[in-house]
Amino acid sequence: MVRRKRRKPSMYTRRVTPPLMMQQKIRVSQRWSIKMSAILDDNTGLEYQLPRHQKCACHLLNLISTVDATAAGGAANETYKRLSRSAFAKCHALWNKTSRSTMDHETVERECKLQFLRHNQTRWSSLFLAVERIVRIHREQGEQAIRNVCTALKIKMFNPAENWFLVEYAAVMKPVAMALNILQGESSVHMGLLLPTLYQLRDKLKKLESTCKMCTPLVHALQQGIQKRFGDVMKEPELIAAAILLPRFRTSWTTEENILNAGTS
Repeated sequence: MVRRKRRKPSMYTRRVTPPLMMQQKIRVSQRWSIKMSAILDDNTGLEYQLPRHQKCACHLLNLISTVDATAAGGAANETYKRLSRSAFAKCHALWNKTSRSTMDHETVERECKLQFLRHNQTRWSSLFLAVERIVRIHREQGEQAIRNVCTALKIKMFNPAENWFLVEYAAVMKPVAMALNILQGESSVHMGLLLPTLYQLRDKLKKLESTCKMCTPLVHALQQGIQKRFGDVMKEPELIAAAILLPRFRTSWTTEENILNAGTS
């Protein structure tokens, strides 16, 4: 019988006993003899501060498009409130019917050549995408395609005012959805993107203010939401400087001299 030669235990296979572990800890503590109390009690005049907490810009935009946008349907805007409720009630009826029945799903595919998108609470821009799909079907396939689907599903057809309301709603919410896509992107995301995106969003809403007829209260509600949630952020020198330092923007994202001077001073 061949006897195996007993191997000498290496430093990796050596069993570490509790006393040996304690000795190792003592050596480490002696090697790094700097104490935290000495750092905290140092009277060099330096102050240790954490950077100021910044709220998630995507979450704030989501609150603007959902919570703040509901202010458009207040008591002072009865026309918008009535059109919004009637149009979205029919939209929800379409989304619910087509998502529960295979036959209804096939009916939409046959008549519209596209499927409706059903919005959910977790996706921030899902409501805009769902409304935009209805507007797209109405534009590409015509009103008769939507009418045939509503007749087959036994849902009231959109009247002309509701159709135009959905068109304006999609046009107003599109800049907000685009801003969300930019800020929640996974590549080429910089701190300097925040202010140019917000200023461009504000300018686009300003232009829509003069062209919208039914969704003007929605435009005002979004503008007020941006001012309420981003008013102070849009004047921070650090964010202004970060936007100016990006070669793709420099100083082209705003014409307000006081804002640009705050970032360069």
